[in-house]
Amino acid sequence: MRSRLRRPSEEFREMKFSNSPDSALESIAKRAPQQGKIARNPTDAMDTLISPTATLELKKPLPPILNAGDPETKREEIRRYFHDTYDAYEALFAPLTDNEAYITRADPLRHPLIFYFGHTATFLVNKLILARLLPHRINPVFENIFAIGVDEMSWDDLNDAHYDWPHFSEVAEYRTQVRHVIDGLITRLPLQLPLDWDSPFWPIVMGIEHERIHLETSSV
Repeated sequence: MRSRLRRPSEEFREMKFSNSPDSALESIAKRAPQQGKIARNPTDAMDTLISPTATLELKKPLPPILNAGDPETKREEIRRYFHDTYDAYEALFAPLTDNEAYITRADPLRHPLIFYFGHTATFLVNKLILARLLPHRINPVFENIFAIGVDEMSWDDLNDAHYDWPHFSEVAEYRTQVRHVIDGLITRLPLQLPLDWDSPFWPIVMGIEHERIHLETSSV
């Protein structure tokens, strides 16, 4: 079946873009109405009107350069990168305000959306536990049921009877707890450059990039 492609609007065709992707995004953002902004507090995200400039917000900041710069400046770059990524991911779920939307499996080969809402935060915690950077788990139950996704392999467990999915508000609160823990680690952990896989910051940066992968694949 031939797919239907929507023709670009007259306004879009009239836009003058430079060769810079950032310039293109900024041009689009200037024409979009300012209706709100992504909530910094994840517990407020469900009630926040998402800005039409969300794509622009997601594009900035760019991933931190890990092999050059001042360590303390780099620490703040990583902190901002973490919070901006965390905010953007929660903005993706913010329009869903009914728990039924989270626990209904839309695709028979995938977990329900509640899994993905909790998965990226538990990924961070589980990696930090393995790296011995966290002395104990935040929520052992969540860090079990949200740990393993679906890859269309023989070991996938898609039996709903094996899962007792929590309410999305509980997962939102869990994400808040994880946010505070990660921010504290970014503040306290030693940081030397270049940052490589022997650095205590490596699992944090890995977790941020993992969340951005899920953000990209879940929003298309």
